[in-house]
Amino acid sequence: MFEQIQEQLGRLPDLTEDELADLENEVLAEFDRLEAEDPSPQNVDDMSMLADALDAIRSEMEARQSENEALAAKREELSARVHGSSEMSPEELSSDAEESDETSDDEASSDEPEQVVAAAEAATTEETPVTEAAVEEVETPEVEAAEAAVEEVETPEVEAT
Repeated sequence: MFEQIQEQLGRLPDLTEDELADLENEVLAEFDRLEAEDPSPQNVDDMSMLADALDAIRSEMEARQSENEALAAKREELSARVHGSSEMSPEELSSDAEESDETSDDEASSDEPEQVVAAAEAATTEETPVTEAAVEEVETPEVEAAEAAVEEVETPEVEAT
């Protein structure tokens, strides 16, 4: 069993996804079998070798996953570069284009204000109400100086003649 595991570990990058998963299961099963036996120096050495093998297998699986994710991201980037920045598939894009051709300009413009109003209402309902206590806590010497300057500008002094 150990020879087979060692042989497969030697060609880890060449194994298919299924072979890699099978090897992981074999290593786990062998480790569990040894763990159930009475401890001996040989068993502990074998368990150590199996733990190292499992680390290598899992590292290979993670590397493949990372590579697949990087390739998928690059493919999406290239697709966006070629077809536009939309995240829709080409089928979705063509069906949306057909639907927009069927709607009139009046219908399209009548939806817009409703969406804007809904967004504005959502934004105003999410705002935190301002209380007098909050305003009093915010006042600083700079604010007071600015208010005094405004008062001076609003009420010019009248010269006596």
